[in-house]
Amino acid sequence: MLPSRSGFARSLTLGLALVLGGCASGTPEPAWGTDERGRPDSQITVRVQNRQFSEVTLWAVSDGGRLRMGTVNSMGTEVVRVPWSGLRPLQVEINLLQGERFLTSPVNVPEGEQVTLVIESVLRESQLYRR
Repeated sequence: MLPSRSGFARSLTLGLALVLGGCASGTPEPAWGTDERGRPDSQITVRVQNRQFSEVTLWAVSDGGRLRMGTVNSMGTEVVRVPWSGLRPLQVEINLLQGERFLTSPVNVPEGEQVTLVIESVLRESQLYRR
């Protein structure tokens, strides 16, 4: 005998809740701007040189999270500060106004460090590096 339609819906809802609840991590990731204990982070400094004829939007990517760093005008240079703690890999996602995107190779960056991002006219040739 098949369960009633309302009983089936309740069973399906309960099953989905159990499955999705099991996918959640037991330890929340620290928010950008705080360390694992919730204390304010140090910062890193990213010097950005945009050699594109387009404005770019930059995103810091690390440990599975993203943080909007801001925009840099066409052919412009900016210095951006990003909340940071410890030594961990940083990648920068570069989004052109026209829609093209590029993700840099990861660079291990300790807190307090300065890194340089050069956005080339050929986007895939852009580089992030430590001094």
